[in-house]
Amino acid sequence: MNSDLLWVNKDSTSAHLSRSSKAETARIRAHVQHLSIQQRQRRKSAPPPRTIRRNGKVAASDQSAPSKFGMGELKDSELESEDQQLSRTADDRTQDVRILSSALTWLPGGTPEERRSFLFFLKRTAQEWSGYRDVSFWNVLVPQASAAHQSIFHSVTALGALHESLETNEDADKENQLQQLLWQQCSKAAIAANQGQISHTVALMSCIIMVCLQNLQSNPVAFQMLRTSANLINDLEQQIADGTLTLTSSETTLLQDYLKPIVERLGTRYCFLVDLPSAFALHVDAKQAENIPRTEVPNLPSKFTTLLEARNSLDMIAAWSVVNTTSIDEVTGIYCDKKDLVESLLTQWHDLLETVPSEAYKEHPNLGVSKMLLKAAGLVTKILFDTLGSVQECIYDKHIHKFKEIVRIYEHVSKTFTLKRRQKVSFGIDTGIIHTLAFVVGRCRDPQTRREALSLLRRDDHVEGDMRASTGSSVLQSLIELEEEGRIVTRQEDVPEEARVRIWEDQQFWHSGLVKIYFIRSPYDPHRGGKFQEVWARMPVRISEEPDRPLSPTQQKAAGLELPNVVFARGMAAFLDENTGDYHRITLSSFFLPMPRM
Repeated sequence: MNSDLLWVNKDSTSAHLSRSSKAETARIRAHVQHLSIQQRQRRKSAPPPRTIRRNGKVAASDQSAPSKFGMGELKDSELESEDQQLSRTADDRTQDVRILSSALTWLPGGTPEERRSFLFFLKRTAQEWSGYRDVSFWNVLVPQASAAHQSIFHSVTALGALHESLETNEDADKENQLQQLLWQQCSKAAIAANQGQISHTVALMSCIIMVCLQNLQSNPVAFQMLRTSANLINDLEQQIADGTLTLTSSETTLLQDYLKPIVERLGTRYCFLVDLPSAFALHVDAKQAENIPRTEVPNLPSKFTTLLEARNSLDMIAAWSVVNTTSIDEVTGIYCDKKDLVESLLTQWHDLLETVPSEAYKEHPNLGVSKMLLKAAGLVTKILFDTLGSVQECIYDKHIHKFKEIVRIYEHVSKTFTLKRRQKVSFGIDTGIIHTLAFVVGRCRDPQTRREALSLLRRDDHVEGDMRASTGSSVLQSLIELEEEGRIVTRQEDVPEEARVRIWEDQQFWHSGLVKIYFIRSPYDPHRGGKFQEVWARMPVRISEEPDRPLSPTQQKAAGLELPNVVFARGMAAFLDENTGDYHRITLSSFFLPMPRM
């Protein structure tokens, strides 16, 4: 990495790549103050700005003035910790788009429009769209790399333009301007990436940014770039093992602690899109096959001081439980003796969540929402561990109160954000909204609760990367209809075990706008006699002129002649390369609890 990236070039004794010592912080602040003095001197020596007329209006021609997009000046701000960044409200971040232009002298040139969208990325996009685990990447490392690499600067400028264009619903001219800027920046990023030599880590960082950018536009190029990113990591690790490549300590930390985990999570999250519990069971089986030594029961603190500490504690409990507990024995149906211990730990965590100081909620109301979503994640974790490896769907019936609580939380959160500007899009590696609500619809057979969860998916149409809530709702609607067909269902017991199904695989045909879903009935395993049932559904973006009519056999046959563009299965996802007819296959390598951040 470039030597100007002060926080990136850490030595081998640094505990955290994105944390700076007091001495380093002093250097950074002195550097910013020096730039501010230089900028003031340039302003004093510069001639008065001339004015020009545009459409009969007078406008300042110097770049330090607000741009035509209406952005004011920016102020220097203190460096924020990860917890502070997570706690900021949308209103706080909107006001933060005011920084002294003296702090912008480090930007690598750029037009006023480019600088405007880059700043929008810094103060809005990076903070709002990053998840729990990639805050430092988007808010620290990417901006620093932008100072040294034009390819990254133009990439994140494109992201900022795309983000703002998604929020300009009533201003067509502004949206068109931002869309033009978006494509222009993509072109500039590609040109800059092909000019000169860039380091391996910078190339990988560029790939990650472009994966997220293309994902948000539902562009299949995102899958190709994801494959490129994974191949680049494999090549790097092979060269390091062969001794043909040596990375600095900062580059090694950047690769292992930031870039590699992000690429892994961008891929593996697709592998539990179809069936969250099945993917979780596959993950547990894989971990236990590694014969990892058993460890002592984790000690929980007497109280949580921050939500970040509570979230990390839930991660710790889950990681310990995966290694130290086993799934249900398919023959005896008996849990291991530590199942009750896992339940006890999660209950203790749930109680400790209430100990997070409430004073912070007055200053950051958004923390209250985050706390509720974290509570929902804890409930999902409880259900997953209690039902782990079960060959009976009726086991979920005893968790009806948890399912109802999860839906109640999401309903409250949805109403809260309706009163403000609701953020429906995220590109971070953390997901959860779609996965969690889909889990409720698929596993809770109470007709009212599952329909309320389905309604939330449809109402908000949240977008997580290239995943749209509306697409999942189409598949889940088919599941409900199949299970309740020919029955009057007023309670969960009205859907007997033999009528229940699990999703085994779904295939998306983008050209036809259709989805082919394979459901499987008890015992939910084809090797043990489980029977498949094939169902066709329409995707939300309907191409047919008669979208409300059932699909005819002719339509199904025509779609079946195509190659599916995407195949989602249990623990696997595959994406078609239409140029070659080959599939890029991703298999489950790890599992991450769904913890949405809003």
